[in-house]
Amino acid sequence: MSKNKKAKVIPMLSPENYIKQKARTLPIHECWINTGWDEDKLANIIVTRKHTNGNFTIGAYLVDLNCLGIKDAQYFFNISSSDYRDILDYNRGNFDIEPAEYTLVHNIVYAGVEYAEDYGFKPHKEFAITQYILEEDTDDIKLMEIECGHNGKPFYIRGPLENEVRARQIVAQLEKTAGPGNYNFIDEIATDDNDWDDGEFLGDEDREDGFDRFDKMKLEEKLKLYIRQLNNIEKLSDEEKDNFSDLSESIINEYLDHDKSDDLYSGFLDEADKFEITDEITDEFLFGCYPPEFDPSEIRMEFPRLYGQLFVDTKEVEAKIKKLQKKYPKTPSLCFLELIVLRTTNFQKYEKTLSAYAEIFPEYSLIKILKQISVFTSEDLPSINFSFEKAIEHFFSGRRFINNIEMFNLLMLLMFRAVAYMNLEEIDAIEYLSEDLGLFEDDEEVLAKLITVAKLNFISSLIDNTDAVDNDNEELINNEDVGYIRKQDFDKNDVKNSQTFQFKIQIKGINKPSVWRRVTVPSYYTFLHFHYLIQAAFEWTNSHLFQFSEEGFSSDTIITQMYDDMDFSNQKQIEAGDIKLSEVFKTEKQELIYIYDLGDSWEHIITLEKITSEATMYPRLLSGKGQCPPEDCGGSWGYESMKEILADRKHPEYESYVEWLGLSKNEIWDPATFNLIERQKNITKIFQEA
Repeated sequence: MSKNKKAKVIPMLSPENYIKQKARTLPIHECWINTGWDEDKLANIIVTRKHTNGNFTIGAYLVDLNCLGIKDAQYFFNISSSDYRDILDYNRGNFDIEPAEYTLVHNIVYAGVEYAEDYGFKPHKEFAITQYILEEDTDDIKLMEIECGHNGKPFYIRGPLENEVRARQIVAQLEKTAGPGNYNFIDEIATDDNDWDDGEFLGDEDREDGFDRFDKMKLEEKLKLYIRQLNNIEKLSDEEKDNFSDLSESIINEYLDHDKSDDLYSGFLDEADKFEITDEITDEFLFGCYPPEFDPSEIRMEFPRLYGQLFVDTKEVEAKIKKLQKKYPKTPSLCFLELIVLRTTNFQKYEKTLSAYAEIFPEYSLIKILKQISVFTSEDLPSINFSFEKAIEHFFSGRRFINNIEMFNLLMLLMFRAVAYMNLEEIDAIEYLSEDLGLFEDDEEVLAKLITVAKLNFISSLIDNTDAVDNDNEELINNEDVGYIRKQDFDKNDVKNSQTFQFKIQIKGINKPSVWRRVTVPSYYTFLHFHYLIQAAFEWTNSHLFQFSEEGFSSDTIITQMYDDMDFSNQKQIEAGDIKLSEVFKTEKQELIYIYDLGDSWEHIITLEKITSEATMYPRLLSGKGQCPPEDCGGSWGYESMKEILADRKHPEYESYVEWLGLSKNEIWDPATFNLIERQKNITKIFQEA
């Protein structure tokens, strides 16, 4: 008996490969162009080819004949006649379009490409595919004269497709290739219609004014307005909140090195252009360099569906991931999904699982990125082993395609790194990259929120203008849990000549997880202010005595808040409110011990990590880990014992601890819980709302 022969499987071409290999074999059906293109020098072109099944493949091109060439390009593959009509109707709804001869649209497209190349501008990245919907640009196509530029010069009109960073880059490119005075520029976003009607072109000074509506205000005035609006943020109308957002950007611009941000942005995009960023689920994306020993079709189908539901129904997704992992063990993309779920449901288990998977799949890009993120949120900031611009090459070397999900996670990593080192230029570059790299809408929103928080934190802590402090204000900040901060305590000259200290503060004797906070503090703050900051950062209740010293209880000298009935017969006492941080802290790596509650003896190791020359007005919480122990639980030894008991529901003391902590029936004490944003808001309220 002869063996059954397996049917030969003919691989299907992807839409991109089909267009590149076969689109030109399809007949051109019809072409469209907007009316008035020859006057505005901005052509919206549609070229359609018809398949034998009656469907259409379409190339759409936005051609700027003034300067930039192919500003936008996209394709629609093998769509129905109904979908084709919808596309035409959509275009008719935005501008007048009319049929055009193919020869005309071909000449417009390639005239735009060639003119832009003369000034160093490349076509939109999708043109690498959509050019194959056009005929090959040979002598077989009749040459037509298409006018480009304006009065013999390139003319850049900034429209909605260019953000501020991109606009500055284009102008800089024209300065370089066309030369000063040999180009024209107008900002349609920032100028009135009258500027356009009168044919006026903006110079450099006017152009910069258009970017910032608060640019005429002094920094001092901006800061005072910012503080007033921040204190009343919940009462602001929608319009006032928009104004507050614009004001925040204006303050950021006072500190932002735009040239450096532009270089980071363009350098990253140059590297990104070497890859194709896509939403296609490739085997390289799912498995990396760990090829599956099974048919991967089910994983290809399930992964995007599960990723899209991660935060909609976490429990259901988690169950489906486990089911797939049993069926397809050692699948790195499924391990990545498991990690994303754990990161939101059980952070302590997430860290352990991440470390395990990082050993199993050391070269899988998504897990490498998550591992690197954990490094930048760890206790000790690492040295940076890759540049911002070369991040893509670092994680995706040898790849051709990068999935949108991978790009989002890479930008998240860069965001965590930028925040850890408070690199404002990197934060700014990430903001514009997130708009330009085709991320999913939900992912782009997540990044946008992180960027907003980072900028507001920067403004709150790194403002370099002491005149914003109203020294005549005699109000007190009164917080029942922390104490009082008097603004008039700060001498204006001390502020102006001060530095900023970055400290790491860790509670001694607590592990798995450790409990620490990283803060920046003005050097002119007293140790009493520093005490209040530590209380707020850890969420202590300020219910006990405290002391700062070099050697703890055995020190000859302590810094504390002194009361009449205090008796430290063998120690010299210094009033905490009378000594500034700068009088004790002199060099980086210097350590001091802070003890809170002289009974439980919560010993905190304070390490001066960094001294920067910038003068700042307020302290800032940068990062941290671990939940603050409950007061009066017996110190670090008692807390470690409490954690063991609470981890065992059968322990005879379990119920008494649950009752003592005030936990509900199904509530657990999670020692890894730490809400950075909530703590930051609390510190802002204590130190900035007077």
